[in-house]
Amino acid sequence: MSEQNILNPSATSLLNFDWGYTEGLPEMRSVWQAMSGKAYARRQMARGRIYDLAWNKRDLTTKHSLQQWERQYENDFFTLADWERGRYFSGRFDGPLSYSPAGNNAYNIRGRFIELPGLAVYQYPSNWSRDAVFLEERNGFGEDLVKYTGTWTVANPETNTHGGGWAFSNTTNDIAEILYFGYGFRYWCKKQDNLGIVEISLDGIMQGTVDLYDPALHPNGVPTAALFSAPNVALGLHRVKLRCTGNKNASATGTYVAYDAIEVMQ
Repeated sequence: MSEQNILNPSATSLLNFDWGYTEGLPEMRSVWQAMSGKAYARRQMARGRIYDLAWNKRDLTTKHSLQQWERQYENDFFTLADWERGRYFSGRFDGPLSYSPAGNNAYNIRGRFIELPGLAVYQYPSNWSRDAVFLEERNGFGEDLVKYTGTWTVANPETNTHGGGWAFSNTTNDIAEILYFGYGFRYWCKKQDNLGIVEISLDGIMQGTVDLYDPALHPNGVPTAALFSAPNVALGLHRVKLRCTGNKNASATGTYVAYDAIEVMQ
């Protein structure tokens, strides 16, 4: 359980890196644009955040601790805490640390930490309002962000939906498939009187079902909300599928299921 091994386990840890570090995601998309026309992008790889770290003018105790940590996790991973953001990241140093004498038995230490996809996390991110993004049924270019199998209808505008639109189907076994890069996700949809039961799977594993029925009058329903959550998911490229089950609440007037949006933790 390497995720339990935290390099800097408190905000006062001697192994906390100095402020002024560089942090960010690597470029993972290939972007191109014709001389006249819109821009296109395709994801080429799935990689986590990169931290360029520095420990300036540290004593021998800190130097020796970092050297030991570096050797211990050369073929393993550990947790880096970002206390400024209140987040934990699983990964390892991207190559050897560098140590430069700074005088008076002090050293300047440099290194790079890379977050690795697919690993367990000491504490999964939970600040949805700050760290999550929404994937609608279409982006601003009018491109589908969803792969539809079957007879789905995209309606835009649509009242009480996230972003003003949604897609729906009432054909049993029709599937809406969303590919995303991140951690966990939340499924958003509105409820109304003619909606049925949707089945949700993640990476081929069924996660649960959601009854979209509400007695509110069709077609406005009740405002969209996060109806299903899968928060504790390792960083990676994930595939969510929504399946029309053909089942419904006894009081529902139809078996329609809908894709409004998913909220992706990043």
